[in-house]
Amino acid sequence: MFNMYLFTLYCAIAIAVTFLEYILYHFGYRNRLIIAVKQVVEVPYTLVHEFSHAIVALITSGRIKKITLHHNLSGSVVSTSSKKFSRILTTLAGYTLPCYISFLFIWLIHFHAAFALYGYLMIARFSFVFIRNMYGFFWLLGFISLLAVTLLYTPTWFILHVSYFFVALLFVAALYGGYRILLLAWHEPRLYHDAHVLANETKIPAQVWGIVFFVHNIVISGSILYYFIL
Repeated sequence: MFNMYLFTLYCAIAIAVTFLEYILYHFGYRNRLIIAVKQVVEVPYTLVHEFSHAIVALITSGRIKKITLHHNLSGSVVSTSSKKFSRILTTLAGYTLPCYISFLFIWLIHFHAAFALYGYLMIARFSFVFIRNMYGFFWLLGFISLLAVTLLYTPTWFILHVSYFFVALLFVAALYGGYRILLLAWHEPRLYHDAHVLANETKIPAQVWGIVFFVHNIVISGSILYYFIL
């Protein structure tokens, strides 16, 4: 049974984690510990974002060369494909597929809280095969270990809270990701990001792709709230 109040609580915590650094910075306060915690906690979304690129590349006959994850919440997937359609879908997946993955995880929580953590574990183990940078290697190793210990050695109530936290974090980050790429597309359209790549592939301006990502994520997040929560 899905616990709406628990999900709302952890969504609030996820929002605080996402924006606390910016709020404190606005008031002239910059704490390295808060920044470090934010960076470690938010990397799971970067993992799902890069996994989305990678899995779609494989599904559409592309080839993955490497995945990287960085402490500043950035990441990358280097993949190759001779098909333009494959490259477009692979690029689109980064900001769109995490919304559907959060949708899937929320659905899985209806049956058992541990199922969402098993989903994260599958994504992490898949990505571990292709990880090629030191930070990403050790972060993934730690994340996989954390999930394994949580699933094998902790009580059900603890698994429940960890699962809701990570699912809420993904839901909030996926929604915020659409807004972030919209800002990047409008203010820095020539910077290398997914909207810029799509603009090069399709000749459709990066600003348009920014709007597409933003509207898509709003619609899907709204659907999640409507069907599973409200």
